[in-house]
Amino acid sequence: MLFIALLLLCFERTVGAGGGDCPKLLWNKKLNMGYGEGLQLQVCCNVTEVSIHQLDSKKPWSISGSPLRRQLTNEEQNVWSELQLSVCNDTAEPSLGFVQPRRGVTCTYPQGQVISVSPDMFEMNQWYVICYKTADDCSYCHFEVLCDNEFSMACGSAWMQSSASVVTNDSMVLWVRVGDELPFVQNSILKITVIDQSTKRVVSKYTKNPQSNRTIDITINELVPGNYYKVETCLDISPPSHFQDTYHFSMDSTKPICQEGAYRTMSGRLANGSSSLFQLNAFTSMFEVFSLLFLLLLCAHV
Repeated sequence: MLFIALLLLCFERTVGAGGGDCPKLLWNKKLNMGYGEGLQLQVCCNVTEVSIHQLDSKKPWSISGSPLRRQLTNEEQNVWSELQLSVCNDTAEPSLGFVQPRRGVTCTYPQGQVISVSPDMFEMNQWYVICYKTADDCSYCHFEVLCDNEFSMACGSAWMQSSASVVTNDSMVLWVRVGDELPFVQNSILKITVIDQSTKRVVSKYTKNPQSNRTIDITINELVPGNYYKVETCLDISPPSHFQDTYHFSMDSTKPICQEGAYRTMSGRLANGSSSLFQLNAFTSMFEVFSLLFLLLLCAHV
Protein backbone atom coordinates (compact mmCIF):
# COMPACT_ATOMS: atom_id res chain seq x y z
CA MET A 1 0.00 0.00 0.00
CA LEU A 2 2.83 2.38 0.84
CA PHE A 3 4.46 1.63 -2.51
CA ILE A 4 1.21 2.40 -4.36
CA ALA A 5 0.77 5.65 -2.44
CA LEU A 6 4.30 6.78 -3.29
CA LEU A 7 3.76 5.83 -6.93
CA LEU A 8 0.57 7.89 -7.12
CA LEU A 9 2.28 10.88 -5.48
CA CYS A 10 5.11 10.69 -7.98
CA PHE A 11 2.63 10.52 -10.86
CA GLU A 12 0.74 13.56 -9.61
CA ARG A 13 3.92 15.65 -9.34
CA THR A 14 5.04 14.57 -12.81
CA VAL A 15 1.72 15.58 -14.36
CA GLY A 16 1.77 18.87 -12.46
CA ALA A 17 5.25 19.78 -13.66
CA GLY A 18 4.23 19.17 -17.24
CA GLY A 19 1.16 21.39 -16.97
CA GLY A 20 -1.43 18.60 -17.33
CA ASP A 21 -3.23 19.17 -14.03
CA CYS A 22 -1.91 22.65 -13.29
CA PRO A 23 -4.55 25.38 -13.00
CA LYS A 24 -4.41 28.43 -15.22
CA LEU A 25 -2.40 31.33 -13.84
CA LEU A 26 -4.80 33.84 -12.33
CA TRP A 27 -2.82 36.82 -13.64
CA ASN A 28 -0.01 37.02 -16.21
CA LYS A 29 0.60 40.51 -17.60
CA LYS A 30 3.42 42.69 -18.87
CA LEU A 31 3.52 46.45 -18.14
CA ASN A 32 5.77 48.77 -20.13
CA MET A 33 7.01 51.57 -17.84
CA GLY A 34 8.04 53.94 -20.65
CA TYR A 35 11.26 55.13 -22.23
CA GLY A 36 14.29 53.85 -20.36
CA GLU A 37 12.27 52.70 -17.33
CA GLY A 38 12.09 49.02 -18.20
CA LEU A 39 9.22 46.57 -17.73
CA GLN A 40 7.16 44.93 -15.06
CA LEU A 41 6.18 41.26 -15.24
CA GLN A 42 3.01 40.75 -13.18
CA VAL A 43 2.05 37.22 -12.20
CA CYS A 44 -0.21 35.45 -9.70
CA CYS A 45 -0.06 33.32 -7.69
CA ASN A 46 2.52 31.44 -5.55
CA VAL A 47 5.34 31.87 -8.08
CA THR A 48 8.70 30.88 -6.63
CA GLU A 49 11.00 31.20 -9.67
CA VAL A 50 11.17 33.07 -12.97
CA SER A 51 13.51 32.22 -15.85
CA ILE A 52 13.93 34.29 -19.02
CA HIS A 53 15.40 32.67 -22.14
CA GLN A 54 16.41 34.75 -25.18
CA LEU A 55 15.46 33.53 -28.63
CA ASP A 56 18.06 33.61 -31.37
CA SER A 57 16.51 35.03 -34.55
CA LYS A 58 18.71 32.92 -36.79
CA LYS A 59 16.70 30.27 -38.57
CA PRO A 60 15.67 27.93 -37.17
CA TRP A 61 14.75 29.79 -34.00
CA SER A 62 16.67 28.54 -30.96
CA ILE A 63 17.56 29.54 -27.40
CA SER A 64 20.62 31.78 -27.17
CA GLY A 65 22.97 31.60 -24.18
CA SER A 66 22.08 30.88 -20.57
CA PRO A 67 18.76 32.03 -19.11
CA LEU A 68 18.38 34.56 -16.35
CA ARG A 69 16.91 32.88 -13.25
CA ARG A 70 15.56 34.56 -10.15
CA GLN A 71 14.25 32.96 -6.99
CA LEU A 72 11.29 34.94 -5.67
CA THR A 73 11.91 34.85 -1.95
CA ASN A 74 11.32 37.40 0.78
CA GLU A 75 15.02 38.29 0.77
CA GLU A 76 14.92 39.69 -2.76
CA GLN A 77 12.66 42.70 -2.36
CA ASN A 78 14.73 44.61 -4.93
CA VAL A 79 13.74 42.09 -7.61
CA TRP A 80 10.03 41.72 -6.92
CA SER A 81 7.21 43.29 -4.94
CA GLU A 82 3.68 42.23 -4.06
CA LEU A 83 0.72 42.60 -6.39
CA GLN A 84 -2.82 42.87 -5.05
CA LEU A 85 -5.71 41.49 -7.08
CA SER A 86 -9.46 41.43 -6.56
CA VAL A 87 -11.42 38.38 -7.68
CA CYS A 88 -15.18 39.02 -7.50
CA ASN A 89 -17.99 36.65 -8.44
CA ASP A 90 -19.75 39.26 -10.63
CA THR A 91 -16.89 39.52 -13.16
CA ALA A 92 -15.16 36.92 -15.30
CA GLU A 93 -11.67 38.39 -14.94
CA PRO A 94 -9.75 39.56 -11.84
CA SER A 95 -9.07 43.26 -11.31
CA LEU A 96 -5.82 44.95 -10.39
CA GLY A 97 -5.89 46.56 -6.93
CA PHE A 98 -8.59 46.59 -4.26
CA VAL A 99 -12.25 46.49 -5.30
CA GLN A 100 -14.96 47.23 -2.74
CA PRO A 101 -17.70 44.64 -3.38
CA ARG A 102 -21.27 45.73 -3.91
CA ARG A 103 -24.14 44.25 -1.95
CA GLY A 104 -24.49 40.57 -2.76
CA VAL A 105 -21.03 40.34 -4.36
CA THR A 106 -18.20 38.34 -2.83
CA CYS A 107 -14.55 39.18 -3.47
CA THR A 108 -11.25 37.57 -2.54
CA TYR A 109 -7.89 39.33 -2.60
CA PRO A 110 -4.96 37.11 -3.62
CA GLN A 111 -1.39 38.39 -3.62
CA GLY A 112 0.76 38.11 -6.72
CA GLN A 113 4.24 39.28 -7.64
CA VAL A 114 5.71 42.08 -9.73
CA ILE A 115 9.14 41.34 -11.24
CA SER A 116 11.05 44.43 -12.35
CA VAL A 117 13.06 44.16 -15.58
CA SER A 118 15.48 47.02 -16.26
CA PRO A 119 16.64 47.77 -19.84
CA ASP A 120 20.27 46.94 -18.99
CA MET A 121 19.32 43.38 -18.05
CA PHE A 122 18.21 42.34 -21.55
CA GLU A 123 18.49 43.29 -25.19
CA MET A 124 15.35 45.18 -26.12
CA ASN A 125 13.12 44.59 -29.16
CA GLN A 126 13.85 40.88 -28.92
CA TRP A 127 11.84 37.71 -28.33
CA TYR A 128 12.11 35.64 -25.16
CA VAL A 129 10.57 32.60 -23.52
CA ILE A 130 9.49 33.51 -19.98
CA CYS A 131 8.82 30.66 -17.54
CA TYR A 132 7.28 30.75 -14.08
CA LYS A 133 7.52 27.95 -11.54
CA THR A 134 5.03 27.80 -8.68
CA ALA A 135 5.17 26.40 -5.17
CA ASP A 136 3.13 23.35 -6.24
CA ASP A 137 5.77 22.48 -8.89
CA CYS A 138 3.81 23.70 -11.89
CA SER A 139 5.62 25.35 -14.80
CA TYR A 140 4.17 27.95 -17.19
CA CYS A 141 6.11 29.23 -20.22
CA HIS A 142 5.10 31.67 -22.94
CA PHE A 143 6.64 33.74 -25.71
CA GLU A 144 7.10 37.44 -24.99
CA VAL A 145 8.64 40.39 -26.82
CA LEU A 146 10.49 42.93 -24.65
CA CYS A 147 10.50 46.48 -26.01
CA ASP A 148 11.34 49.89 -24.60
CA ASN A 149 8.46 51.36 -26.60
CA GLU A 150 5.82 49.03 -28.03
CA PHE A 151 4.78 51.67 -30.60
CA SER A 152 8.25 52.20 -32.07
CA MET A 153 9.29 50.98 -35.50
CA ALA A 154 11.94 48.73 -33.95
CA CYS A 155 9.37 46.95 -31.80
CA GLY A 156 6.92 46.82 -34.71
CA SER A 157 9.56 45.08 -36.81
CA ALA A 158 10.00 42.45 -34.10
CA TRP A 159 6.33 42.12 -33.26
CA MET A 160 3.41 43.89 -34.93
CA GLN A 161 1.66 47.24 -35.29
CA SER A 162 -2.09 47.82 -35.38
CA SER A 163 -4.51 50.73 -35.44
CA ALA A 164 -7.73 52.04 -37.05
CA SER A 165 -7.30 53.91 -40.32
CA VAL A 166 -10.92 54.90 -41.10
CA VAL A 167 -13.67 55.44 -38.51
CA THR A 168 -17.24 56.42 -39.44
CA ASN A 169 -20.64 56.45 -37.68
CA ASP A 170 -21.16 52.71 -37.78
CA SER A 171 -17.91 51.17 -39.03
CA MET A 172 -14.14 51.18 -38.73
CA VAL A 173 -11.28 49.77 -40.74
CA LEU A 174 -8.59 48.07 -38.66
CA TRP A 175 -5.13 47.32 -40.00
CA VAL A 176 -2.54 44.93 -38.59
CA ARG A 177 1.03 44.58 -39.83
CA VAL A 178 3.18 41.73 -38.55
CA GLY A 179 6.93 42.38 -38.42
CA ASP A 180 9.61 40.38 -40.17
CA GLU A 181 11.13 39.07 -36.91
CA LEU A 182 8.09 37.23 -35.56
CA PRO A 183 9.15 33.71 -34.51
CA PHE A 184 7.38 30.74 -36.05
CA VAL A 185 5.08 32.91 -38.17
CA GLN A 186 3.92 29.80 -40.07
CA ASN A 187 2.69 28.37 -36.75
CA SER A 188 0.98 31.56 -35.60
CA ILE A 189 -2.65 32.67 -35.63
CA LEU A 190 -3.82 36.28 -35.51
CA LYS A 191 -6.98 36.79 -33.42
CA ILE A 192 -8.88 40.09 -33.31
CA THR A 193 -11.71 40.72 -30.85
CA VAL A 194 -13.89 43.84 -30.83
CA ILE A 195 -15.64 44.61 -27.52
CA ASP A 196 -18.31 47.22 -26.78
CA GLN A 197 -16.85 49.07 -23.79
CA SER A 198 -20.24 50.20 -22.48
CA THR A 199 -21.77 46.71 -22.32
CA LYS A 200 -18.60 44.53 -22.32
CA ARG A 201 -20.25 42.57 -25.13
CA VAL A 202 -18.11 40.98 -27.82
CA VAL A 203 -19.20 42.56 -31.09
CA SER A 204 -17.13 40.49 -33.49
CA LYS A 205 -14.19 38.11 -33.73
CA TYR A 206 -11.76 37.50 -36.58
CA THR A 207 -9.07 34.89 -37.16
CA LYS A 208 -6.33 35.42 -39.74
CA ASN A 209 -3.10 33.76 -40.80
CA PRO A 210 -0.34 36.36 -40.39
CA GLN A 211 2.42 36.92 -42.92
CA SER A 212 5.65 38.80 -42.33
CA ASN A 213 5.67 42.40 -43.61
CA ARG A 214 2.09 42.12 -44.85
CA THR A 215 -0.73 44.43 -43.80
CA ILE A 216 -4.14 42.93 -43.09
CA ASP A 217 -7.21 45.21 -43.34
CA ILE A 218 -10.45 44.29 -41.59
CA THR A 219 -13.70 46.26 -41.95
CA ILE A 220 -16.06 46.15 -38.96
CA ASN A 221 -19.66 47.17 -39.67
CA GLU A 222 -22.91 47.63 -37.72
CA LEU A 223 -21.35 49.65 -34.89
CA VAL A 224 -23.18 52.19 -32.72
CA PRO A 225 -22.50 55.89 -33.45
CA GLY A 226 -20.58 57.76 -30.76
CA ASN A 227 -19.62 54.56 -28.93
CA TYR A 228 -16.27 53.36 -27.58
CA TYR A 229 -14.85 49.99 -28.62
CA LYS A 230 -11.87 48.06 -27.32
CA VAL A 231 -9.94 46.09 -29.91
CA GLU A 232 -7.73 43.20 -28.77
CA THR A 233 -5.21 42.08 -31.38
CA CYS A 234 -3.51 38.86 -30.28
CA LEU A 235 -0.89 36.54 -31.72
CA ASP A 236 -1.13 32.91 -30.71
CA ILE A 237 2.30 31.35 -31.35
CA SER A 238 2.57 27.56 -31.37
CA PRO A 239 6.18 26.37 -31.60
CA PRO A 240 6.92 23.46 -33.92
CA SER A 241 7.58 20.00 -32.54
CA HIS A 242 11.36 20.17 -33.01
CA PHE A 243 11.52 23.24 -30.74
CA GLN A 244 9.55 21.49 -28.04
CA ASP A 245 11.55 18.29 -28.40
CA THR A 246 14.77 20.25 -27.94
CA TYR A 247 13.90 22.50 -24.99
CA HIS A 248 10.91 20.79 -23.30
CA PHE A 249 9.17 24.03 -22.33
CA SER A 250 5.72 23.69 -20.73
CA MET A 251 4.10 26.23 -23.04
CA ASP A 252 0.99 27.96 -21.71
CA SER A 253 -1.53 27.69 -24.53
CA THR A 254 -3.84 30.19 -22.78
CA LYS A 255 -1.30 33.05 -22.98
CA PRO A 256 -1.34 34.80 -26.38
CA ILE A 257 0.60 38.05 -26.93
CA CYS A 258 -1.82 40.94 -27.30
CA GLN A 259 -2.09 44.62 -28.12
CA GLU A 260 -5.10 46.66 -27.02
CA GLY A 261 -6.56 49.83 -28.50
CA ALA A 262 -9.66 51.93 -27.82
CA TYR A 263 -11.55 53.68 -30.63
CA ARG A 264 -14.69 55.81 -30.77
CA THR A 265 -17.10 55.88 -33.69
CA MET A 266 -18.26 59.25 -34.96
CA SER A 267 -21.49 60.59 -33.51
CA GLY A 268 -24.47 60.84 -35.83
CA ARG A 269 -24.90 64.57 -35.33
CA LEU A 270 -21.32 65.36 -36.24
CA ALA A 271 -21.21 63.13 -39.28
CA ASN A 272 -24.62 64.19 -40.62
CA GLY A 273 -23.83 67.83 -40.08
CA SER A 274 -20.44 67.73 -41.75
CA SER A 275 -21.87 68.30 -45.23
CA SER A 276 -24.02 71.16 -43.96
CA LEU A 277 -20.96 72.68 -42.32
CA PHE A 278 -19.08 72.43 -45.59
CA GLN A 279 -21.95 74.10 -47.46
CA LEU A 280 -22.04 76.89 -44.90
CA ASN A 281 -18.31 77.47 -45.23
CA ALA A 282 -18.59 77.41 -49.01
CA PHE A 283 -21.47 79.90 -48.92
CA THR A 284 -19.52 82.17 -46.57
CA SER A 285 -16.48 82.04 -48.83
CA MET A 286 -18.56 82.94 -51.90
CA PHE A 287 -20.14 85.82 -50.02
CA GLU A 288 -16.70 87.13 -49.07
CA VAL A 289 -15.53 86.88 -52.70
CA PHE A 290 -18.52 88.84 -54.06
CA SER A 291 -18.12 91.41 -51.31
CA LEU A 292 -14.48 91.92 -52.22
CA LEU A 293 -15.33 92.28 -55.94
CA PHE A 294 -18.01 94.82 -55.10
CA LEU A 295 -15.57 96.89 -53.03
CA LEU A 296 -13.00 96.80 -55.84
CA LEU A 297 -15.55 98.00 -58.39
CA LEU A 298 -16.71 100.71 -56.04
CA CYS A 299 -13.15 101.95 -55.50
CA ALA A 300 -12.51 101.94 -59.24
CA HIS A 301 -15.40 104.36 -59.86
CA VAL A 302 -14.46 106.74 -57.04
